[in-house]
Amino acid sequence: AISIMMRDGYLYSVFEDRNHQKRVQFIETSPQPYLFDRGSSNLDDGVAVIALHPLFLESVEIDPDNPYYQVQVTPTSLRVQGPLIVQKFAREFRVVEAKGQSDASFDWEVAAVKKVEDIPQKYPLQEVFERRFLRHDN
Repeated sequence: AISIMMRDGYLYSVFEDRNHQKRVQFIETSPQPYLFDRGSSNLDDGVAVIALHPLFLESVEIDPDNPYYQVQVTPTSLRVQGPLIVQKFAREFRVVEAKGQSDASFDWEVAAVKKVEDIPQKYPLQEVFERRFLRHDN
């Protein structure tokens, strides 16, 4: 089960991972329920392979045959030679330098739609939200 909480102006979820350890994920608001994985890396001869974090993969919907998620890459080095191209796979993504083989550094962010199996389908989403956050039945 996932608990949604608000404290000090932050919205976050508390859940148990597959090892039954409690984890906290902060929630950003958007029209769709996205989760994010972020990091920094370097190219090696113009290529980098970034494995997505296992807890992130447990929490999002990624179809192995058609991995739809968004990747933003920001170069942090002047050594980049041409644009960086992203190839997406189910558990990782590859960043390829279009015109070179540098060791340039970059930051990255992946956004994917969160699994929503904990939301009962018989209630409209607005009603689920109101029941969890707005009503204070004692």
